[in-house]
Amino acid sequence: MSYSKGNITYNSIRIGDLAWLEMSYQGNPSVRIIPKALGVRIRSTIENGGGVNTVIVRAWVIKNSRKEFEDYIYSLRASLGNGPSTLNSDGTDYTNCYLSKISVDSGYTKFGFFSIEFIQSV
Repeated sequence: MSYSKGNITYNSIRIGDLAWLEMSYQGNPSVRIIPKALGVRIRSTIENGGGVNTVIVRAWVIKNSRKEFEDYIYSLRASLGNGPSTLNSDGTDYTNCYLSKISVDSGYTKFGFFSIEFIQSV
């Protein structure tokens, strides 16, 4: 996990008042059963090509009212765009990222936590 003091941007748009990253990788190996033989044939990610990095930005933001918070979240997707674009965390660039999902934790206050998921081809 990478921690950032709110200095995470995507498409030059700052995300939240405080944010941090969580990264994961998923390869694409394939398994083929070989009849009349013992075992299987496993093709590695290198043979199949690539994989997917998933970058989740967890953030929180404080607004003057719940309505302002909801408006911020509602307009966030349009502000960030559909990519591909560069996700930047304290000077580290993750290029060719695509916005995948925005999730908001439930609550009824003027601040809130939310998560934004980005995917990147490897």
